[in-house]
Amino acid sequence: MNLIIKMSTFKASIEKLLKANKAEEIDVLILDDCENSNVADIPETMISLKTISAVNCGLTSLANFPAFENLTKLDLSDNKITDGLENLKVLPNLKQLLLSGNKIKTVDQLSPLTNFQNLQALELLMCEINNTDNYREDVFKMLPNLKFRNGEDQDGGRTEDVDENAKQPSLGLKRSSL
Repeated sequence: MNLIIKMSTFKASIEKLLKANKAEEIDVLILDDCENSNVADIPETMISLKTISAVNCGLTSLANFPAFENLTKLDLSDNKITDGLENLKVLPNLKQLLLSGNKIKTVDQLSPLTNFQNLQALELLMCEINNTDNYREDVFKMLPNLKFRNGEDQDGGRTEDVDENAKQPSLGLKRSSL
């Protein structure tokens, strides 16, 4: 079931969503374009979440990111994130992290990701780091479990999507867009 509810903030959008849905049944949460948002407003009661998209929300901090054991994909593209990736340690099964269009300038800013054993894909398109010499090789060296960076493997081969569930139906779980 796809629901599209657009509100100005994460908190307002989620409150409206939870009036019509059980938190534990939501597996995809789309919060794109919400302003004045805080990741701490996403309730940990959404235990079935597999995907969160918070594109273009003006996020500058990932402090107090809620713990979601089932989350495999997190899209934080087009925000203002410079650091704080260590706050994502509460996502032990994260496979895809999309940070395109953020303020990532150096490989050192990505060092907290070395603890993510399941991370397979990292997107950094339109980040200043792309202008750094040898950054592609340095990212793969720092993150040895990483299979794809900006949609390419270590040899430059392209991939469409590493999400094994991307082409499968939702199996009856509610998909909710705000």
